[in-house]
Amino acid sequence: MSEVPFQKKAGVAIAVAAVVLTLFIAALQRDRLAGIRAEIEKRKQTNPGREPKTARTPHGRQAAGDDRGRPEMAGGGEESVPEVRALIARRPRPAPNGLYLPVRTMEEEDDADRLVELFARMGAATVSKVVSEFCSVESDPAFYFQLRALYSNVNPRQSLAWRLAEDPGDERNQAVRDFTQWAQSDPSAALRWYRELEARKDPIAEGRSFRAAVLGIEVGTDPVAAAGKIEDLSRDDPKFLQGWSGGVAGLMGGERETQIAFVSALNAAVDRNAGNSTLLQLRDSAVDALMFQARGELFRDAVVIADACFTSDQKKLFANRLTGYNAMNGKEWLDEVRWVSRLEGLKADQTHPLIGMASKQAQPRFRLKYGEPAWLDEVTDPNLRNLAVARYVSGVASSDPEEASRWLVKLPPGESRDWSVKTIVAAWEKRDPAAAKAFQAAQEAASEQH
Repeated sequence: MSEVPFQKKAGVAIAVAAVVLTLFIAALQRDRLAGIRAEIEKRKQTNPGREPKTARTPHGRQAAGDDRGRPEMAGGGEESVPEVRALIARRPRPAPNGLYLPVRTMEEEDDADRLVELFARMGAATVSKVVSEFCSVESDPAFYFQLRALYSNVNPRQSLAWRLAEDPGDERNQAVRDFTQWAQSDPSAALRWYRELEARKDPIAEGRSFRAAVLGIEVGTDPVAAAGKIEDLSRDDPKFLQGWSGGVAGLMGGERETQIAFVSALNAAVDRNAGNSTLLQLRDSAVDALMFQARGELFRDAVVIADACFTSDQKKLFANRLTGYNAMNGKEWLDEVRWVSRLEGLKADQTHPLIGMASKQAQPRFRLKYGEPAWLDEVTDPNLRNLAVARYVSGVASSDPEEASRWLVKLPPGESRDWSVKTIVAAWEKRDPAAAKAFQAAQEAASEQH
């Protein structure tokens, strides 16, 4: 496959994802923007003698001489304006309730591809002018935010300039999203811009939303320094870190070495600050992030990271949250079982992660798709294996007691087998009392022989 078709498809995927996101916030965003504008107007009335630092063009472009370091809306791409107008005019409008399928026909898919391609070449000053010809946040908020999202995905830096030109004090919602997307493609430039605002004591740099976004970016660019900053914040400003998801975002987006460095540094910070609940909570968030990453083929990478930097307690937590999550095919189940089986310090009882895995695979939908759990033979601890088989038998019995009875051959005489027999009999009696009675008699006779 050539590179160009792949980029086209990627552009469509980005556009679709952006549209879905914006439709959820469209209704709320209109009221929020109105509130923000009202607040700005109120501040102007409170300080009537204050002159704005920056002049604006009719479409929000910043004039030269802005000493705050804000990104300036650029021109460019004027030659594409006629085609962009035609594409926007043909684009289906979202319904008033925000429900909208962005691509319905091949022609519309081609239009979406082309619009994204043209938006990528155009400056914010040019795009904002064209968009204003068709809609505004007041006249058609769903369509307006849809177009804004398309532009944000392909040119986040200029989209950020556009948003700050509309509202100089905006450090929330979409402005932060633009900044984060910009950092994904050029983290050094994005952080440099932020540091310049911070040095000037720009209100945006002091806002919670931007601070949280910056911390997430720092996790990906300098994980050890970010962990140190988190350690200081956990003592000086713990409220800021409560509910902070930047660490999770940074961990998810980083390379393996970055993830290992960040979690290792965070563990060291926890050791230095015994009883610091904020740090413990953030460390657990790293486990959650890795769990979501450990899907399918990525499971192997995830356990490499866990083995490299997780503590024993973290590995247990990871194993408990992960088990059964990777039922992509038998191979992934087997990989997971082998890794969990060699973990030290896990009790061979009903709380063991493999017991939960056996229960999951006993569900009819898993049995139909993946077949019998051959991985049970990989469990080396006989007590743990018997418990897992018994749990599987119990789960199967509720929907197919006859199938469950065939698994008894894997259980030696003892408590697990006796419990499994009772479970099968109870389930079978609801379906076929005569068969249940015959099965119970056969099991009693076999037990007497032993």
